[in-house]
Amino acid sequence: MSRTSFTAGLAVASLVSATLAGGAFAATPGTAGDAFADALVQSGSTWIANLDTAGATLEPGEAFATPDPAVSRTGTVWLSWTAPEDASIALHASTHSTGVALYTGASLETAAELVFSATGVVASRVTAGETYHVQVSAIGAVDVPAPVLVELTVTGDEPVAAPDPEPTPAQDPQALFGDAPFNDRFAAAGVPTGEAWTHFVNNESAGTETGERLTFDEVSGWRIFNTVWLKWKAPATGSVTIDTYGSATEETSLAVFTGTKVNTAVRIAANDDAAQGDKHSRITSLSVTKNVVYAIQVGSVSQSAASSVTGSMQVNLVGTYAAPSNDNKGKAPAMTGGSWTSAGTTIGSTIETGFEPTSNPQTAANKRQNSIWWKWIALASGTVDVTTVGSTSTIYLAAFEESPTVGMMPAGFDQDLNSHGAVLHVPVIAGHTYYFQAGDITETRGTVKLQFAAVYTGPYITKVAPVAGKLAGGNTITITGSRLTGVTDVKIGGILSTKITHVGSTKLLVKVPAGVSRKKVVVVAYAGSAFSVVRGVTHYTYK
Repeated sequence: MSRTSFTAGLAVASLVSATLAGGAFAATPGTAGDAFADALVQSGSTWIANLDTAGATLEPGEAFATPDPAVSRTGTVWLSWTAPEDASIALHASTHSTGVALYTGASLETAAELVFSATGVVASRVTAGETYHVQVSAIGAVDVPAPVLVELTVTGDEPVAAPDPEPTPAQDPQALFGDAPFNDRFAAAGVPTGEAWTHFVNNESAGTETGERLTFDEVSGWRIFNTVWLKWKAPATGSVTIDTYGSATEETSLAVFTGTKVNTAVRIAANDDAAQGDKHSRITSLSVTKNVVYAIQVGSVSQSAASSVTGSMQVNLVGTYAAPSNDNKGKAPAMTGGSWTSAGTTIGSTIETGFEPTSNPQTAANKRQNSIWWKWIALASGTVDVTTVGSTSTIYLAAFEESPTVGMMPAGFDQDLNSHGAVLHVPVIAGHTYYFQAGDITETRGTVKLQFAAVYTGPYITKVAPVAGKLAGGNTITITGSRLTGVTDVKIGGILSTKITHVGSTKLLVKVPAGVSRKKVVVVAYAGSAFSVVRGVTHYTYK
């Protein structure tokens, strides 16, 4: 049975940022998304969510009946989305053996299922302003590869044709899902992400669709057979090369389209011979535009269906992209206010000579090769907390202070080696200008989310112990940190503790409230309007 696997370009971290208009976050075990109430919020007309159903659970009350055990939902991750317009939509998962369902309702108790498919593709009508929940599930005992990518697209205002009839349920996944690869259809394309990636497909048993363009030219007679599809949203404007080098099958074809339907999509590039005598395919210098979705058709080229050679194919994409506007310190955007969040991309960015952080030497394993910048002027003396929690790649974060008398000097450095985000706690002086530099310590490029709390005087947590306990709660944890004297409330996973005991200004004894589900949650201390910054050390796990 054909199956597609994902390799480069897929980040399965604690939080993964938007790859399309709305945002994409990984829902790994213990993170948000496993519960209906913690659904990962998406927005826009088109989005892709990068998820992991491994270890996902069914929460109390989430027992949805299915006619056969082979299509029972054994673990779920939730997304929520508010429709921006009246329209028809399509939802499809990158993995064939994944359940996708669409619901209305504000709670799990009132949720009403609109449509469900055990094969990863559904279509429905949506109403502007109404919030929908998308349930992504592992199906029965089928081994679902991780990650699973779920794409929503608006297909137009016309009625949507009903999805293909569900296969007859059976315990055997082969009988349940058939031999055709899941991305045999344009509407169920695989979804690679990132500025560079390698994606494996298999077109054995694949067919073609009505209205699909299957010719290279009208003279030679060569045609395209056994096609599978990928869809990729350009993360930045630039130029890309796509090829099939590394494929077990040589007689390959590549074509790139724009558009939302297979019968109206416009082909903008195609190739079936990279060079004279080279049967691999290669499309070079293809101009792409940020946020445009490109459909990539991969197939076998032959003069007849009988002679078409199918099998495993490797599709590779590399690109050269325009530098972001804040690529250099001199173009850093001036941020204002005591608290702000700013997003940027490192795709296309470069390293600026003379501003490599010196507090941590570069090594071959974590060489800093690129960065982007922000600028902020301190209106008062004190401290600031800056984090990159929510960034898509492994980020380093550096701070520089520019004083009127001394000039530029390093003010802090941290790097994210454990997928918790880099964190800086920087003393600041009124009137001085501070620059914040963020970049990648690996070859992966992506979105940087910079969260800033200026002149921070609230509680600061450095340790939570123990870091795990039973779901029923009732045990006591010790919170260690600074500026804890004024703490009046502590929330664990958003639930208020009923008992807090102060032990000086650096320690709190906190009674753990009962949790909602077994997962990792955030611990936050509140002192009036001030609250502690969420960092890697401020988590607690309900078991």
